[in-house]
Amino acid sequence: MKLLAGIVTFNPDINRLQENFEAILPQVDKVIIVDNGSSNLVNIQERCSQAEVIPLYSNKGIAAALNVIGNYAIDYQYDWFLTLDQDTVVESNLISIYKSYINLPNVGTLSCLYHDLNQEKPKFTEADYQEMKYVITSASFMKTEAFKHSNKFDEWMFIDMVDFDINFEFQRLGYKIYRINQIGFIHEVGESSTFNFMGRIIYTSNHSAIRKYYRVRNSIYLYKKYGKNSETVNFLIQCRDEFVKIFLFEKNKVKKLSAMIKGLKDGILAEVTKNESK
Repeated sequence: MKLLAGIVTFNPDINRLQENFEAILPQVDKVIIVDNGSSNLVNIQERCSQAEVIPLYSNKGIAAALNVIGNYAIDYQYDWFLTLDQDTVVESNLISIYKSYINLPNVGTLSCLYHDLNQEKPKFTEADYQEMKYVITSASFMKTEAFKHSNKFDEWMFIDMVDFDINFEFQRLGYKIYRINQIGFIHEVGESSTFNFMGRIIYTSNHSAIRKYYRVRNSIYLYKKYGKNSETVNFLIQCRDEFVKIFLFEKNKVKKLSAMIKGLKDGILAEVTKNESK
């Protein structure tokens, strides 16, 4: 079985990227790094010299970079490929864990539990694995054959929620998404903060205004693309909750809330081709 790992970079912390790269290198046949116009490209090439670095020379978005990885897997006949964010550090046995589950029924993507350094460790379940509606892209192990027959990552979305879109796309084709219930990597979702609000623990992502914009715009886009269902409705509810969290807890409120309102407008105006199940 021929395996590829791809890391998407944009002005990464070089030490963390090197740790990321060195953790996955012994587990796969090849590592490629697709760079979205980083100012420290030379450092990336020097510190990760055993990887093939593919520069895009400008920020074309995470979806475009992920398509480069997936298309590379198709062109060079890799059976599976792993996608990684620049700050993800996988466990030394991640791929061996995944290999135990590649024959699950109609599998298209495997994922796993992860430890967000800004939050508590996830609680384990009794089940070894479970079918999911969506999982994040970082450390997703994707079957190349499934990707080949899909509409691939939606580059209009640019950054946020492209992972959910490809999950829905795979399921539209009849493939399943499975999460292995073991911690397989360390990851950081934004620079989250924790607040105790009326007896409840509240997490805020503290993402930038531009990320807030894409989150709202793309949530509406997915609702229009896949229709009304429990997942797409939940995305809209999360945007509503995010609006409240920013108002109550986050800094730069005006800038972030203005970005979300613009995202709402652009999402409503966006032209979408609705994806029907096959």
